[in-house]
Amino acid sequence: MNYTAFKIDRVALDKHIAEIMASTGRTAEECAQVAADSIAGNLRAKPGRYTRFGPYWYAVKAALAAQGHDFGPETSPEMVAAYGHFDGEDIAVMPTLVAGDDFYSMAGQSYFEGNNEFTLSADDDVPPYVLADPDMATR
Repeated sequence: MNYTAFKIDRVALDKHIAEIMASTGRTAEECAQVAADSIAGNLRAKPGRYTRFGPYWYAVKAALAAQGHDFGPETSPEMVAAYGHFDGEDIAVMPTLVAGDDFYSMAGQSYFEGNNEFTLSADDDVPPYVLADPDMATR
């Protein structure tokens, strides 16, 4: 599928990350771990909030796993490829988490809690994406 909605440019993300690093005095690796720990703690407290990551969820889940936070094996390679950010073949943890968190914040203002349906293409022939992670539904 050619998903076009809610994409966040890597250059803009890198600028945002540089601002975060400057304001906290931490390295990118330290910021990534703090972000992963915070997101993971939030999800452990309220697992249903994973839906607020919308199309970014499986990329965020992969980034969390790269930082030692396991939320189960379910994945969507298509969505990770479409919404994850990469350094070569490896998930770029901080850009992926920042993009996911930006969507999370927007979703909190635009969608009702628990919404799991997202229009990701302007093409009327592409059905809405429905996010359903059985790993999170059982938590």
